[in-house]
Amino acid sequence: MSQTPPICPSRIASCDIITELVSLREEVSTLAELVHTDTLTGLSNFRYFIQALRQELERTRRTGHATGLIMMDLDFFKKVNDQWGHDVGNKALVLTSRLIRACVRKMDAPCRYGGEEFAIILPATDRYDTLIVAERVREMVASTPLVLDDDEIVLTASFGVDIFSGS
Repeated sequence: MSQTPPICPSRIASCDIITELVSLREEVSTLAELVHTDTLTGLSNFRYFIQALRQELERTRRTGHATGLIMMDLDFFKKVNDQWGHDVGNKALVLTSRLIRACVRKMDAPCRYGGEEFAIILPATDRYDTLIVAERVREMVASTPLVLDDDEIVLTASFGVDIFSGS
């Protein structure tokens, strides 16, 4: 079904009011996305993580389908910043974010929790599958070094995994 275009309150063919309203709605949508996105990594931020986790836990209570949660921390990240500088540290965070995104489904919620910490919410995922995802991310991070001009930095990460089953 096609929608009838909105009628201009001033009843003229070209309507500045409607044009402005559409523009404002687009800006609000963009701002809403920015509020929930980590600017460095492009992952969802802590604010979104809290909101999404509450939503998934409520869904688990209603449906009985478990929600998996992976918490991840890059090992010895302070050493990366101290030895190579914060710009390289930022590149390591961006690389890690890209690797996490490559390992999860579109319905999952990878987030930058803070600093070098990440969280991944896995809707409708049991303990076994959550462990598989965590291991896939761990292997991907460990096997994909950050390539610099004359050097490579091998990153590793520590993980915590838990499941909420609603009971």
